[in-house]
Parts: sequence; C-alpha cells; structure tokens
Amino acid sequence: MPARKRKTPETVPPAAPRPALAGGPHWYKDAVIYELRVRSFFDANGDGLGDFQGLAQKLDYLLDLGVTAVWLLPFYPSPLRDDGYDISDYTDVHAEVGTLADFKHFLAEAHRRGLRALRSERSEFGNARRR
Repeated sequence: MPARKRKTPETVPPAAPRPALAGGPHWYKDAVIYELRVRSFFDANGDGLGDFQGLAQKLDYLLDLGVTAVWLLPFYPSPLRDDGYDISDYTDVHAEVGTLADFKHFLAEAHRRGLRALRSERSEFGNARRR
C-alpha cells in the first residue's frame, strides 16, 4: 500500500467559511481555543519575527486544526520588560508585529471565517512610564 502524503499547510485546501460567529453567550463551552504569541507564530515579511500578516495567511490552517477561537498574547506597544504585558499604548500595535491596519485585516479575515479573536490583557499591569 502506498504511503499517504502528509498534509502540510501548503497542501491543505482552504477550509470552507464557517457561519459568522454563531454560538450565543456560551460559545466558549465548546470552543477550541488556540493561544498564540504573534511574534513567534509566522513571519510574513522576512524579518525573523511573526506578524499579523503571517497570522492572517495561516487562518485556514488553524481552521483545519479545528480551532474556533484564537487567543492572542499581548501585541501592543511595549518596552518588553515583562513579556509584553507592560503595555504602553492599548490603542496601537507593536511595530514588530505590524500595523493597526494589519491587525484590522487579520481580524476581518478571522471573522469572515467564523473565528473569534481574544486578546490577553492585564490592566493592573502597565508600563512604568504610565505610573
């Protein structure tokens, strides 16, 4: 019997879009949540760090894994003394992972596929410059 070819992100056909964010207030009870750090997920621009463009490119791969929600670790501007939790601006994106436009594109593509996006935030932490 011939060996089966292993599916890789490059050989997996794009998944069919899911219904837009269905599930009601208890959607999380049956969710498959994939936690990820954008900086280490997938590098689309070749600088050695993951970015929102790369994450947007891999959404179909995450769908094929059965993921229904993506939990993003901090991606805001930060001096990175506390692994990104020392956020200096909650309204922008750290330049290493892209731009606000890149984030909005990722979010639109995730929602188009029926994927939820969660963000990690610890408001009791903050950048020392803000205290």
